[in-house]
Amino acid sequence: MAFVRYLILNARKQVLASAIVENPANDDLFKMSRITAENMLILDTLPAPIKPDISAQLVARDLFKIEKSNADPETAKIKPVQPTNAYIPDTVSELDLISWSQFGLGGPEACRVSIAVRQLAATRPWLKAVRFFGKFFGRNKDYYVCEGEMTGPDERPPDGLKPNNYHRRNLEKVVHHNRFKYFVCSAPGAPWTALPNVRFDQLFVAGRVRKLLTGEPTTPFSSYPPFPGATEAEYLRARIALIAMATTLSPAGYFVEKEIPPAAEGGRPELTISFNPEWAPAEDPAALLAPAGWTRHYPPMPIPDAFGEDFKPDENGQWPPVDPEPYTLRPLADDADAATPPPLSIYKYNY
Repeated sequence: MAFVRYLILNARKQVLASAIVENPANDDLFKMSRITAENMLILDTLPAPIKPDISAQLVARDLFKIEKSNADPETAKIKPVQPTNAYIPDTVSELDLISWSQFGLGGPEACRVSIAVRQLAATRPWLKAVRFFGKFFGRNKDYYVCEGEMTGPDERPPDGLKPNNYHRRNLEKVVHHNRFKYFVCSAPGAPWTALPNVRFDQLFVAGRVRKLLTGEPTTPFSSYPPFPGATEAEYLRARIALIAMATTLSPAGYFVEKEIPPAAEGGRPELTISFNPEWAPAEDPAALLAPAGWTRHYPPMPIPDAFGEDFKPDENGQWPPVDPEPYTLRPLADDADAATPPPLSIYKYNY
């Protein structure tokens, strides 16, 4: 407001000065005031025109293009595409269920996401299951997140480290979390970018960090408390793991715990949870309205190590064995006795 008052007073001074110096006998101050104001408002340089960002529309258009190599140039018939072996759920139907909670993606966007998920699975044959995880809003761009399940983690601790080494335990404690590989893109149809594996120290700190995302995975990340990661991609990966731990549920009995022998030296650990082929939906739908009808099957938050002073090698130089990280089913009813995550509420959706 002070700047506006300054402009008005300055314009009045110029009008009076023009009336006194140029033509004192002219009493048409309104015309002179208008001319003075027009001269003051002339811009030396015009602002640059705003160019709309249509990159999301372009990549969405390319989703529906057919590769030239898939068409036979002689018969013009489309060659069959080699199907992927990865399990891909019906993304459109799942997003339709999520929309019952008054949140979710619209129909056209869900269709584009479904095609993008299948393209991701087709280009990553080493994934055994692929599903759409969700959408994160950013200040500059958004994140579309896709979850891929692998047969084992693709990163192992370096050889030669002590069993209680900090860097070794930082990876061993999240071995089950890193069986899931997460990919992000800014819009359905844009290239998918793999997020780095998560570490235990990142999981431990990420829950206390509150910061808006920019939408650029390579953006340097700084926060308080300090996050043990250099880029936003590392923070996003840890935040995804925390959300999955708190929200991923399955009907009771859908998965069963499976005992497996110790893995061979250098071998990859196997999951201790597998699908129950004898599972059948509950006959009484009301059973799903109780916490006892649901279980958590996503890897839990690891417990910090507590190595005592007696944890040291014996006279033969052999270190004591370290128990592998547990991966068990947790009934949802147990959340009432736990401090975190907060208990979930179950409601029936009425059409």
